[in-house]
Amino acid sequence: GGIAAKHGVRLALEFNSVAEQFNCLEVLRGVLARAGHPHCGLLLDTYHFCRSGGDPRALEDLAPQEIAYFQYSDVPKNGLQPGKTLDRLPPGQGAVPFPEIFRVLTEKRYGGYLSYEAPNPSAWARDPEAVVREALLATRALLPPA
Repeated sequence: GGIAAKHGVRLALEFNSVAEQFNCLEVLRGVLARAGHPHCGLLLDTYHFCRSGGDPRALEDLAPQEIAYFQYSDVPKNGLQPGKTLDRLPPGQGAVPFPEIFRVLTEKRYGGYLSYEAPNPSAWARDPEAVVREALLATRALLPPA
């Protein structure tokens, strides 16, 4: 955290559901608590959160300052294969409970970026502008009313 502070940035740590360690929200929260530095925070990724068995109710326990960055994509409803992570979908097309997650972010007054992530060969084969437009419209449809 001290190095990040020295350079005026905040380090956002992400857990990865297919990693042997740092593979779920609880583990990464423990690491961040031990670091105890305001320039270190959680990169919350809906894909890895749901693949690791995360429950949106667990997000209610997060202090707002713990969330440094929010990254999202949807998880297929069926056919998850261990180690394969190029199956991400636009929001609302899979199993991620986006209305609940966006509700929690809104209640916590998260004011940072929402970063859509689209690692999927079918998305790569399409016009990038069309992929972004689809994700933007899908995201807006799932956000709580202002």
